[in-house]
Parts: sequence; structure tokens; C-alpha cells
Amino acid sequence: MSLCANIAAAPELSVFAVAVAACPPLALLLAVELLNRALKRRHTETTGETANETTETTETDSETARPARLSVISAQSRKQPEPTAEQRRWAYYQTERAKGRTPTGAELDRIAGTNNYGRRVLRRWRKTGQVPSIRNQQSPVRMNLPA
Repeated sequence: MSLCANIAAAPELSVFAVAVAACPPLALLLAVELLNRALKRRHTETTGETANETTETTETDSETARPARLSVISAQSRKQPEPTAEQRRWAYYQTERAKGRTPTGAELDRIAGTNNYGRRVLRRWRKTGQVPSIRNQQSPVRMNLPA
């Protein structure tokens, strides 16, 4: 309708005027189609069509249709899930303990991207016996500063 309205509103009925009047609705239609195709392609990529056996019908004749099998995607090629915040904290804690340090709750928060949760995690780990309690750890070296 927009195309017809633009052509009807052209100042004169020459080929050039009709073509110029038809450009905006046709450009809009083309842009919408391109965007729609890009969004559909993105949607199919992100939904993870990783089913082991998915069937589609492929038309070979107008009378016969046979199912086509999609290839099986191996477990190695699938995207590995990211570690959880708890797993990142624990890995960091173990590497720091291997270096001889005991990380603080603030460091654990920084590594996991959380706020004011690292101390609770350390407390829980100490309570469950996952990490040694503060009393069993060596006391830090104190610096003798002049008074």
C-alpha cells in the first residue's frame, strides 16, 4: 500500500519520478527481509541444533518425501560450559594455597565476579573441613614498625 501511495503521490508520471517514489518502501522491505533472515540464522545457531538424530523431510518428487538425517555432533566439538563461580573460587583458592598464600574473601569475590560473598564461602569451607581453620594455619609474619 505504501508503494502504491508513493507512486500515486509522485509529482509527475515519468519513469524517473515513479522510480524515485518507489524507492523508500522497497528499501524498507529489503531491510526488513535482510534483518529477518539474519535473526533467523542467529536463532538457529544459538538454539543448538545438536540432536543426535533429527529428521527433516526433503522433497525429491511432489509425491515422495523421505527423511534426511542430520550429522551427529561429537562431544568434543560442543561448546564446554563455563565453570560456576564456586568452581572458579575453588580453583583460585587451590592455586594460591599451592603458592603458600591464603586468599581472602575479597580476592575470591574478585575472581568469581561477586560482591560480599567470598567470606561466607571461606567460612562454609572451613566449617565443612574443606580448608583448614584459621587456628590451624600459620600466623602471618608481623612487621616490626618503629613507634
